[in-house]
Amino acid sequence: MNGTEAVSESKDYPDFGPKDKANQNEMNYIELLADIPEEFIGEDLQHYGPFNKGQIIEIPQQNAKILIGGGVAKQYSNPQIMPTIDDPPIFWAKYYHSLGWNVIPIKGKNYLTGKHKGESIEPEKESKMPLLDTWTEYQTRKITPQEIEQWWARWPMANIGILTGAINDLWVLDVDGPEGVESLQELIRQNGELPNTPSVATGKGYHYYFKANGVEIKNRARFMKGLDTRGNGGYIIAPRSYHLERDRFYLWKRTPEEVPAQIAPEWLLNTINKKYQIDNSPEGKQLKKLIFEGGFIPTGSRNQDLTRLSGLLHGLGFDEDRIENFLLLANETLTGNPLPQEEIRRITKKW
Repeated sequence: MNGTEAVSESKDYPDFGPKDKANQNEMNYIELLADIPEEFIGEDLQHYGPFNKGQIIEIPQQNAKILIGGGVAKQYSNPQIMPTIDDPPIFWAKYYHSLGWNVIPIKGKNYLTGKHKGESIEPEKESKMPLLDTWTEYQTRKITPQEIEQWWARWPMANIGILTGAINDLWVLDVDGPEGVESLQELIRQNGELPNTPSVATGKGYHYYFKANGVEIKNRARFMKGLDTRGNGGYIIAPRSYHLERDRFYLWKRTPEEVPAQIAPEWLLNTINKKYQIDNSPEGKQLKKLIFEGGFIPTGSRNQDLTRLSGLLHGLGFDEDRIENFLLLANETLTGNPLPQEEIRRITKKW
């Protein structure tokens, strides 16, 4: 068995990237060292560009040589070999570390098979939570091979979390279930395909890995139905982690060996970063007061305040989907102890 057998062959997960090119063995990956602001015609008489500095592109070999020779690009290569699905989690943690990615141990099935079997944990309820008491320092400094050895010696079957944000120059689009697939399909119909970038089949959806390239992406729940982001201050569950609810492994659909993380298209970034406009109507003024003057929702009044917020948003003309997205965001950012997402979804949005 080789590393590619850790890639899902399932037809259950749509592939929204462009179709593979016929002559892959004649293609090169290069990293742009400068902007190429205008389209150009290559040696093969095909049109290319424009491209941004830091972007990693797949381009025919003869064109790659010209760009590298001109000092605007360098060869991109990843010589690391991916473990197999039969290899233990520590192999995978070390592999991701070899790619320059910070990783942390995550709770999962049978992770307490090492020296600390007596620790009290409910893995079914906490299977996506870090095993470390604190992991914020690893958002700003690189972990060491020794730390990986220590963590997985203590928790040999721990799942693997890859940190997102500036430390790994990475953010992830999380597509959750059929409604996430539908939302992404609609975005693609309106704007065009996603680039070829590493992607993972999860328990009921998939993850797309994108290069941050200096753009700050925050953790955002449901910026559209079934679509979340993991960015600065977050992490994502990585293959070969085990999904308890779905009784299956997270598996690569398109691996970092096949294609490096790409810069997300502008239309996707604009959709994620879309801000709601709050006017000076009576409802708008109340909403600004609640959010900007109150600044915090006490634990004892979360349901009441969020229900009131729902009514204010309705008065501003927000539809039910936008109200739900706003409530999820307010729950995460304005409460010290956020409510479960399912409870937020039960708050009335019909007025």
